[in-house]
Amino acid sequence: MSGHIETVDDGISKVVAFPGHHLSDEIPQSPFEIATSDKRPCRHHLRIRLDLHQREVSCADCYAVLNPFDYLVSNATVVQRVWANYAFVQTKVGEQQERLMGLCVFR
Repeated sequence: MSGHIETVDDGISKVVAFPGHHLSDEIPQSPFEIATSDKRPCRHHLRIRLDLHQREVSCADCYAVLNPFDYLVSNATVVQRVWANYAFVQTKVGEQQERLMGLCVFR
């Protein structure tokens, strides 16, 4: 290091170059790193992760942060629909069993 400080006097102000700017012409690496996931956002968040410390709900697959109330409503709606479908199928199976029993002749 030569100890020489470059200055520019434009008549209004004196600009002093940052010491050590002449040491390297290489552009330094960025101090920031953005972590990305190869996974794309999923449409149905089937697996969730609960962060008890941050009180946060996130998708275990796509890492999207979810609104807890919206997730609860969505999940309750799905469970309700599944139970309704199950009851419907059970009714239809019972009807089919009765028809088959009417067709069968036991001797």
